[in-house]
Amino acid sequence: MEFAATSEDKPCLASLSSFERVMFAEETKLFDRVPTSNGVAWRETGHSLAGSSEAWLTQKVHEKEGGFFRAVDDKGLDLGWVKGEAFGDGSGGGIRGHNVRSRGYADMPCEVRSAVIQLYLDHDGQPNWEALLTGRSLTEIRDMNFSETRQLFTDHAMQPRDFQSRDSYLKEVEIMVAGGIGGQVVQLQCTRSEEGVSVTLTALSGEELARLTLTASEETVGAFREAVSAALADVVKIPRIVLHDGRFLADIAHGESMQTVLNI
Repeated sequence: MEFAATSEDKPCLASLSSFERVMFAEETKLFDRVPTSNGVAWRETGHSLAGSSEAWLTQKVHEKEGGFFRAVDDKGLDLGWVKGEAFGDGSGGGIRGHNVRSRGYADMPCEVRSAVIQLYLDHDGQPNWEALLTGRSLTEIRDMNFSETRQLFTDHAMQPRDFQSRDSYLKEVEIMVAGGIGGQVVQLQCTRSEEGVSVTLTALSGEELARLTLTASEETVGAFREAVSAALADVVKIPRIVLHDGRFLADIAHGESMQTVLNI
């Protein structure tokens, strides 16, 4: 089966209130978005997702019938598009009967976060995102109203969004900042002391930028990220923290233990 597309050729990104991990109530057909002589069409792949299976919905294309949603698995692998339906309530539609398991970006496995960030970079261009994020701090963007935020995206040649609220734009910015796009590389070194674990943050030049002690309340990667961001707030706009093994802190799962990550 095939459906003619009514939207623009390039899909809009994250037109959901937030990214969603969903459990499908029943077997759900998968579609491909394919070019045709008349533009673009949605074509069944012959595959489907089983009832009670779960996936992340990371992208949406609006259509008159309710739109199509891109589904990816926990490894960030593209599963295909699933068809939604219009609800008639002004929400833009969705997948009827599905069970939302999570709406938290922090709950995403690192592979899914990386896939989402790459979608944004492909959609808008990495230079545009870097210019936007280095030109204004996250605090400044959070203080903007809806019109100012929309204009910020326009001024940096981002692809048009159909967002109706400031929070939708802000969600994108926070995701890209968390991924370290446009950021300064900061090296992390740690040593154990009587007070706990001492963490030193240095620039590639060797200059010490900040020092903090890892406490019991910062045992997870998510809590540690917040502590690091606070320590560097007046020094580095967007830090890209490099661990001792060469990995970026942004690529580590939110709930993983810092003791395991730091090997201490």
